Amino acid sequence: MATASGMLLPESEMASNPSGDFREIGILESPPLKLHGEGGTPYDKDISNSESDLLGAVHIPDSREGSALSRLCRQVDWAQVRANARAYLNLLLVMAVAYLTIFCIFGEISLPALYLMLIWQAAHIGGFVFDLFRLPSILGMMLVGFLLRNFMGPILDPLPDSWVFAARQACAVIVVLRAGLEVEVTKLRELGFSTIRLIFLPGLSETLTIALLARSIFGLPIALCFTMGFIMAAVGPAIILSGMSDLLNKGYGAGTSVAALLVAASTFDDMVSVCGLSISVGLAFSGDGGTGAALLHGLLNLVVGFFGGIVSGVLCWFTQFWNTSFKRVTFLLCVAQAAMFGMWRAELYGAGPLWIVMLGMAAAYGWRYGPLKWPWLAQPGPHEDFVHATDEVLAVIWEFGAKPLLFGIIGTSIKVADIEPSFVSNSLAIVAAGLPVRILVAFLSLFGTDLTIHERLFCGTAWISKALFQAVFGSLPLQVASTPEQTQAGQIILTASVMEIIIMAPLASLVFYKLGPLLLRRVAKVTPSMEPDAVVSADSAQVADLLSRPISVEVAMFERQQEIKKFAVMDSLRILHKFD
Repeated sequence: MATASGMLLPESEMASNPSGDFREIGILESPPLKLHGEGGTPYDKDISNSESDLLGAVHIPDSREGSALSRLCRQVDWAQVRANARAYLNLLLVMAVAYLTIFCIFGEISLPALYLMLIWQAAHIGGFVFDLFRLPSILGMMLVGFLLRNFMGPILDPLPDSWVFAARQACAVIVVLRAGLEVEVTKLRELGFSTIRLIFLPGLSETLTIALLARSIFGLPIALCFTMGFIMAAVGPAIILSGMSDLLNKGYGAGTSVAALLVAASTFDDMVSVCGLSISVGLAFSGDGGTGAALLHGLLNLVVGFFGGIVSGVLCWFTQFWNTSFKRVTFLLCVAQAAMFGMWRAELYGAGPLWIVMLGMAAAYGWRYGPLKWPWLAQPGPHEDFVHATDEVLAVIWEFGAKPLLFGIIGTSIKVADIEPSFVSNSLAIVAAGLPVRILVAFLSLFGTDLTIHERLFCGTAWISKALFQAVFGSLPLQVASTPEQTQAGQIILTASVMEIIIMAPLASLVFYKLGPLLLRRVAKVTPSMEPDAVVSADSAQVADLLSRPISVEVAMFERQQEIKKFAVMDSLRILHKFD
């Protein structure tokens, strides 16, 4: 057997390396050589220093030595980094010019907008840095806000609380409206009993656990305990959708119902949390009218939010009026913002979020199925593209505008001087107690399905994906507090929500990027570049048998890589031996 330099390779070295990995003995460091098939016709595929040239689209992990920092830097997509940096600088320039225009028109009254712009831009930078090193960007945004508030002196003291409240509510509208658009009412009839169990049981179990612990540890009123429970128990559908998309792109979980189950259940889980939060907030902040008045106030929040959202959503069906994407997005945002701030003025604090969810759900239903048959009011036919186009615009607004501002403001709301150490330790204890309850109940809810025990375990652990709901509503009790006791309870709930974001955001990343590949089966797909005649010549029959397996094969990718690599490299050695 001969190497690329013309030296014969002893059979002992071949025998000592049965895995087919010839990197140590220099086989793969030869210059590119053309393989020749029958009749001396050269193949189009070269053998070069890159193993991926031998394996087509199959990726072989890089094993180069180096420090942890150097390996991390090699993983960074610097082209994408430069593109993002240009986008951020462009956006910063536009915002600076826009603020300068507003300041020239309104004068000093617009100064608070400068402080909000500072928080927004600093949060952008913090998220960009954390994302660069593959850490959750929301943690970077919160960290920057925390540093601005606690370690940059009185730089944010001139910012009025009313502006902070308005900015936080405006950002919350984007999140809740997108959650409503994602809900497909007709799928409620298609959901199996296992999905319904996953929607209700884990969230309600964790809510009850957190409420009981908050009552025993902090001594909060029952209504505020359940407010805390509903806020902390809600999952993040966007996090689950993003994580499952990455896993499916790599082949993990393909061919199973894991992805559809998690995405559908997470969307309806948020609806349950919003309804529960509407009732509990209405009970907690109903005034001094007694138990009967509190129950009536909670029911009024639910009724007004539910029917108000549906009625305003039906107005979106008049697609002859809203015949462009700009009109539809503008109308939705205006109605949603008016509902959030209007219900706040009416002291129906729980009705606003429910109104916006029902608004998005009703609008999406009318666009998807076109129930109106009046051509002078509605364009004929269903318009699924209306939903996607609207959600895409809202996603851009969220990513570049609302998300950095919201999480930056959450960071600035944490004042070290106002937080007692016992709040932090007790909040961590509550988060740690609710976590195993949620995982266990979610795991048990999926018994009786066709999922394996590993897939059920993954679904249970994936059900801890949280951040958005807690960021949106974590400060709600503190904002509506009118007594010292309610203010202290609001500070406790905000602290617990922040602790949950800090803990759950990294854990969710670990679940999808580390635990997912371990628990989910991988379906390997043969790509066109892996055709037999592009890789082998002498042992074409063996490799053809390997590569002629069904297109979708449940087989470990690493084993498949090793088999293909072994055949390809040994075939190239035989050809070199002929030349020698």
